[in-house]
Parts: sequence; structure tokens; C-alpha cells
Amino acid sequence: MRILTDKSRAFYNLANIQINVDKYKLLTNDSSKCGQTVNLVINANAPAINITTTSKNDGERILRVYVNAFNKSSPTYKKMKSTVNHFAFLLRHKHITHNHIIYIINKILIPILEYRSQFQIFSFKECETLMAPIKKIFKNSLHIPTSTHDNLIYDKLFPSINNYSFHQLYCGHHPIVLEIPDINKQVIKSLRKKRIMFMDQICSIDGSFLLPYKDIKNSLIINGKEKYLTGTRRSFVTTRYPKTSDWLTLSRTPLYKILTTTRLLNQEEYASRNQWIVFWNASTSIAVYGKTLHQINRPGANSITQIQHYLPLTLMDNQLDLTPWKRLAILQPCRSCNRHTYNVDNPLLYTFYMSTSSLITFKTTPANKIPIHIPDKKKYWRYPSQPFLTLQTLAYNYYLTLTRSFKHPSHFDNPVDTSQPDFLLNYKDLNYNFIPNTPYFICNIFAGNDNVIQSLINLSIEFVNRSNFSFYTDGSLHTEGPLKSCLGFGWLEVGSPPHTFTFKGSMIFQPSSTRAEIFSILTCLITVLYNSTVNIYTDSQNFISTYNNINNPCFSHRKLLKINNHHT
Repeated sequence: MRILTDKSRAFYNLANIQINVDKYKLLTNDSSKCGQTVNLVINANAPAINITTTSKNDGERILRVYVNAFNKSSPTYKKMKSTVNHFAFLLRHKHITHNHIIYIINKILIPILEYRSQFQIFSFKECETLMAPIKKIFKNSLHIPTSTHDNLIYDKLFPSINNYSFHQLYCGHHPIVLEIPDINKQVIKSLRKKRIMFMDQICSIDGSFLLPYKDIKNSLIINGKEKYLTGTRRSFVTTRYPKTSDWLTLSRTPLYKILTTTRLLNQEEYASRNQWIVFWNASTSIAVYGKTLHQINRPGANSITQIQHYLPLTLMDNQLDLTPWKRLAILQPCRSCNRHTYNVDNPLLYTFYMSTSSLITFKTTPANKIPIHIPDKKKYWRYPSQPFLTLQTLAYNYYLTLTRSFKHPSHFDNPVDTSQPDFLLNYKDLNYNFIPNTPYFICNIFAGNDNVIQSLINLSIEFVNRSNFSFYTDGSLHTEGPLKSCLGFGWLEVGSPPHTFTFKGSMIFQPSSTRAEIFSILTCLITVLYNSTVNIYTDSQNFISTYNNINNPCFSHRKLLKINNHHT
């Protein structure tokens, strides 16, 4: 302290700055000294300063963060509650919409609370009590009763605000010291030496189990280098009061270093061997497993992968009492479901296609290395090396990472050549479906016969100089059993006589007569420019009725969700 004060005084004297000693604050963790006046003499040349030490339950502000010498959260919580009440008082009589309130809460209030609580973790009950005035104002802006359950205002399907309790847990770390009973000085010293400070350093990604010791060693990264622990295995330790350098040198293992994604190859088609994948299906809220068969990398299009579908096997009776970590994970080939697409090479093999960038890989264990006896074991069973709970959590976290516009480092540079012909790039400003490496690119919307897709691109180029169109569309369904179903679609454009343009195509999966009509209209709309006038003549009464219902302003959102194919 003497060295620091001497340096500060030398700077103040150099800059001719007067010091207000009445604003000096002194914190101590000795309870017998709290609230007393201390005569502080820093050196012989400086005058004595009378300072009153901060009380045990108070905190002092340092860079707008309240610090308590006894590590109590009450000073911070009181200041945060005062801030929330101040925001609620200002918003109570403002004539603003719910969208304004959402912006103020998510972009202004919660970041302030997050900054002030960066050294504390509050319980769910404390967070709910803290945000109660703001939640009441937000519910009033939506004209819903204040007794409405909070899950409704946190649901992203509706106008919603961020859940502060979830937000602090997602953005921060849970100190391991909170989980160690009767912590002493020796344990704290060992904690600091081993560089383990948070629970997520020693727990599995799902947070349910402790990691094996070798995985803990491999996961620690200090100053960009891998750090291996030394010493005994009996103590996992951290410090309650780490030095600033300890905080700066530690880093949490990023998500993309915990999981392994599917590698993009510099080949148009690649047949993989013994590669197993999992991804999160948001529509059904489950993890989907499979084995990759082919990876297709077309110029200018996103990479897609053909996957053989596998399903988790139902638990056996002798594993019902085991924890998810101890249960044996078994996969079996799927025999039939609505996800499958027709496989021309092997119709009896149930496959589907998925974007390569959304897949993460995992390893399987050979059947001869399974430690437990499995009655009635089948040859086609496969055994993941990780439990299903961990794989589901990895898939869900990676899905959240992708939806938040995070790009995996391995996908920054696509090795596949994405150059496009000059004549196609010349029209990208007229039709967004000509822009490569976007979800709207025609080659990314459709996968299949290259000649059919190229004919659709050629028709789009023919229409770039027109703004009025008239289409006659039709679709049909031909069914001969589950493996020979085929639906066809086509249209005729007669908007510029005597010239006429035609297009036709077919699909061999997901048979439906309504789907055939929808695809015929979809291919029409893709070929025309934005802000064009399009007249569509169709004989599909189902499509006409659904279109009228969707555009009816009196049609409720609840009824809209009950319409079949309303999102197609």
C-alpha cells in the first residue's frame, strides 16, 4: 500500500492535483475493526489521515462495482434493486409500446445489472424479486393480467424479455468454492495452484456428472497452452479471492473445442466411412442420430450430407435404475419415419439429407469392448462412446450457437470452389436467389438433378427484364406402395405472348398432393424478381383456401397454427 500511495502522490504532485482525503475508503475483513476510525500514517513525509472503515454489511464502489470485504452480496443487491425501481418509475408513465420496453430491458437494464453483479451469483428467487417491477410494467404494456405466468413473457414465440436468472447463469461461471463445505486455507492454496476455479471445469457439458481426471487435465487452457494438473486427485480447488493475474490467465474451453464438427472436404462428392453424427431438431426438440453416407459439395451451394437414420434403443430392464451416465447407449437403424427421403441406390436404407455445418460427430465403441452382458444382442446395433444425455446437450448447445450467428472456425473458409459464372453474378442485384453462399441461393433451396435445377436458373435469367407474369400451375401424385411414391409438378408462363415458358420436376419423397401443388407455386415465385406482379392460376382448392385464411386480418394466430401445411 505504501508503494502504491507514493506513486499516486508523485503523479498528483506532478500534475498539481489536490487530493480530497475525505473520500478515502478503507475496507477490512477483520470484523473487530469495522466501523471504527483509523489513524492512517502511510509514511513519515505524509500527514496522518483519519479514515472510518466500512461496516460489515456495507460495500464500496470501485469502477461502479460494489465490493464487500466479507464477500456479501447484499450491497450489490440493494444497488441493483434501486436501479430496477428507478427504471420502473421512469417507464410507468411513458406512452411507449411494448417493443420500446423490450429494447430498454434487454439492451440497457440487463447489461447494467450484469456488469454490477459480475462478482456475485443470485438465486432464482432473488432474481424474480429483483425484476418484479419491470415484469409488471411489461405485462401492462401487453394488456395481460399481472397474474400471468412469467414463462409467457420469456417465451421467444411471443414478444418477450430476457430472463435475468437464466441470463446470469448462461453468461457467467459458477464458482466451485460455493460447492465445497468447510473450505480452509490449505484448500484455497491448493485451489490457486491447480488453476481450477469454476464448476464447469470439472463437470460434464450437461452439468450432471464429474468428468474423469484425464478429461479435466486436457480441458484446462492457460495463456493459450494446455495446462496439466500435478499432485493428487483428491482435491478440486479454487480460490475465493483470486488475484487479477489469475483471472486474466484462466480461460474457459470454448464450445467448438469440446465437440467435433463434420469436416468439409475439397471434393464434390465424398463417401465417408464409420462417421457418426448427431444434431438438434428444433421442431421436435430431440436429438437426431445417424451415420453419414455421402457428403455433397456443389459450387456456390452449402454442403449437404446424406445420413442413415438411427434411433436410440429403449432402455433394458436391468438399466432402469442406473443413472444416465451409467446406462449403455445403443443405436439401432430406423425402419420408418416421416423424416426419410427415398434412397435410389438402396431403397431399403432409410436416409435423409442435412446441412453439413449443423452436424457434430461422435465416436462409437466396438461391440467386443462393451463391459456388460447384453442379452439378445443384434449385429446392427451401435454403441456410442458417450451417454445420450451428453450427446443431446452437445447437440442443443451447438444448435444455440448456430442460431446466435456464431460461425465455427472450421467453416470460416470453405475449401470448395464457390466461384460463379459472370453472367449469373451480373443478376444478383435483381434476384436474391442468384447470390451464392446464402440460404436463398437456388442451389441451396433444392437438391437433386442438376439439369432440372439449371433449367430453373435459366428461366430465372429469362425473367430478369420483366415485372408482370401469369402462371398456370399443377401438381399430381402417383402412389404404388411406400417405396414407389412420386409426385410431379410443373407450370406454364404465358405473360408475354407469343412466348411461353414451361418447367417441370418431380420428387420421390414425402408424397402429398398438396405438397406437389405447393412446389409448383414455389418454383414460380423463385424465378421472378422482387416487387413483381404475379398472377397464378391453380386448381388446388386447399391452397386457395389456406392462402385466403393466412391473409385474412381477422384470422387468429391460434387458428393459423392449426392449419395443415400453413408453414410450407
